[in-house]
Amino acid sequence: MKLLLIIFLLFIAQAANGQVAVTVGTGKSQPAPNRKPSYHNHPATPLLYEDFENPTGYDLAGWGEDIGPGGIINEDYTATVLYGTQSLFVDTPNDDQTQTTNSFAANGRVWIAFRFRPTAIIDPADSTVIALTDAGNTCQMKFTLNNDGGTVKIFSDCSTGTPTGFGMTTNTTYNVWIEYNKNNGANRFASIGFSTSGIRPTSGNNYAEHTSVITATDVSRIRIGHTTLEVNQEVDFILDHLIIDDEQIVNYP
Repeated sequence: MKLLLIIFLLFIAQAANGQVAVTVGTGKSQPAPNRKPSYHNHPATPLLYEDFENPTGYDLAGWGEDIGPGGIINEDYTATVLYGTQSLFVDTPNDDQTQTTNSFAANGRVWIAFRFRPTAIIDPADSTVIALTDAGNTCQMKFTLNNDGGTVKIFSDCSTGTPTGFGMTTNTTYNVWIEYNKNNGANRFASIGFSTSGIRPTSGNNYAEHTSVITATDVSRIRIGHTTLEVNQEVDFILDHLIIDDEQIVNYP
């Protein structure tokens, strides 16, 4: 009996010091309340968090759409849902821009996580899926796809990019993680990792990094879809559970 009491008291002491996880009423394991990790699965106060669950539009205010001829943006998409009850569907037409954009607090280093499903990768050129821009709407980083094996590329400067070893397959759902870091402004960095599980890759064929010496700035706006007139570039996709934060997002939140 004394041994059980000692074990119990040790457990309580560890929980009080933030050394173990405690269980709350939901039955889910949560971090100890007085411990703030340096990274997390789902930030408590993200820079931007959009689940596309509002039945008549976006969850967040501030989204603006620019739809070119033949383009489609549907933030209430229900045909194939990646998270919750609705997702975002984007059909980017060839040779025109179709995008939805929103802003967040300017930062020199951000992490992005989202669920993603390409439904058509039509053209061989690098078609923009997501870009981050500065306050003047100048592209600072982008993630692209092309139909040469579904090649994924990450661009830290929106000019040149690095491909991953493996591409994405249409009608397959992925979890995607992106990092952008302007560093000191002259050695910018970006990375992308994707998987069909909830585990974030940091190396291997589903991961790529890109660096550049082109002067970098803080980013404060996300653009989903074609950000400019993109010739011979067309990609259609579903996206959901979008999170942007200034702390690292580890694994699928």
